[in-house]
Amino acid sequence: MSKNRKRHSQKAIKEAFCSLLCEKPIDKIFVKEICEQADYSTMAFYASYEDKYDLARKIVVDEALLYVAGSVETADPSGYFGKELTPTLVKTAASFFNHVKADRQIYECIFSNRLLDNGITYFAHACVEPLRTSFKFEENKDQSLNEYTNFFIEQTITTLLNAAKYWLESDFNLSAEALAELYVKFKTGWLDSIKLNDSEDSVTISFV
Repeated sequence: MSKNRKRHSQKAIKEAFCSLLCEKPIDKIFVKEICEQADYSTMAFYASYEDKYDLARKIVVDEALLYVAGSVETADPSGYFGKELTPTLVKTAASFFNHVKADRQIYECIFSNRLLDNGITYFAHACVEPLRTSFKFEENKDQSLNEYTNFFIEQTITTLLNAAKYWLESDFNLSAEALAELYVKFKTGWLDSIKLNDSEDSVTISFV
């Protein structure tokens, strides 16, 4: 099977699985019906996944790695330091929010814990090592410092995911760019106050 065909088939499997999860819990879903809905053979399924629970874990990990890849792609080579990098950080966050919107069904399953218990925590944890490697975080001799670094990375991603979760549940009532700006200003401590201007057709955010 070619790489493109395999990627397309795995995408169909993910979508079929998440579609079924919208109808019933994971313990009521059978591999056979996932494959039937995705037009995929059970033999091919078991060549890629151990079972439906392995599929669930890999869906979350794959999405986490896509987030990491997007972060690396939009990163500034000088690193994430200084207020002047706000546009880079906003671009990175907005890219992820747009991805969540495009793959809404998958993220609804992640955020609602239909795929895995504590889906957000699992996603954030899966990002830690790839982010450390991609951004060349130095390993400290003091292991406790490494643990704190991992903790802060994981908590940052968790906050991002919770923002995306609230946004999805609000039916994407802001643009991804507006939400990303709000998120970055909050996380970096530059948000002094927020003023919301409501009208019949839009909501605008201004930072004062």
